[in-house]
Amino acid sequence: MGFLGVLQCGHIEIDTHLITALVERWRPETHTFHFSVGEATITLQDIAVIWALPVEGNTVSLLYLRHMENIDEESTSNWGTAVLAYLYRELCTASQRGKTNIGGAMQLLQIWAWSRIITLAPIPSNNVADLMPTIDDPENILPVPPYARRWSYHISQTHTAHNAIRIIRNTLDRMQENEFIWTPYLHGLPELQSLPAYATRTPWNIRCPLINYSIVEMHHVERVLRQFGMIQDIPRTHSSVNDVYTRSIGVVVVGKIG
Repeated sequence: MGFLGVLQCGHIEIDTHLITALVERWRPETHTFHFSVGEATITLQDIAVIWALPVEGNTVSLLYLRHMENIDEESTSNWGTAVLAYLYRELCTASQRGKTNIGGAMQLLQIWAWSRIITLAPIPSNNVADLMPTIDDPENILPVPPYARRWSYHISQTHTAHNAIRIIRNTLDRMQENEFIWTPYLHGLPELQSLPAYATRTPWNIRCPLINYSIVEMHHVERVLRQFGMIQDIPRTHSSVNDVYTRSIGVVVVGKIG
């Protein structure tokens, strides 16, 4: 069941200050966040590990609930790619001057940031009881809930100090190499070992278009190879969003292990 993992993860309060600071560092030309330690972004790997969504299968649209008519077959639909394409588009829109709102998978974005930026993250739960399924899974598709479940007990308070955004901005601007975790998903993680096949069959380090109905955004993993434990070369310079699409046609597995 494609959405079982999302249901297992529970609720997380959104930290709007953190989201704002991340949007300020998003570049639409490359679909990456620009930090002092280098470029980083949300990839198909994060979609699969954090929420256990399928990253292969039939192209779907988040606009049409008809895809939910038979929930038992939703693992054959590529919801992971649709979610990521829509999140990319929302980040690109929100990063424009004068924009004040953003939609999309904000919980996913926040957990991605918490998992990698150690100076901004709460301590995730390592209690085995906290990681047990909370929703019936008779076929044992997900014996251990996805990675996002670790963070469901850490809620950002709505009465956050008014200068929190300034603190987060300064933290990101001064971030050192040892304060960013490039590969947070270690092979020993129980969540990684229990991922269903539909979340892992497709290689995560592929440069490809992400499609969600009329939305098409590029998956530029060649710019964030360190997130896959690979050697990062100097990324190609893109002068505009149109330049990105002109040069990035097709599906290509990229990167090499050091």
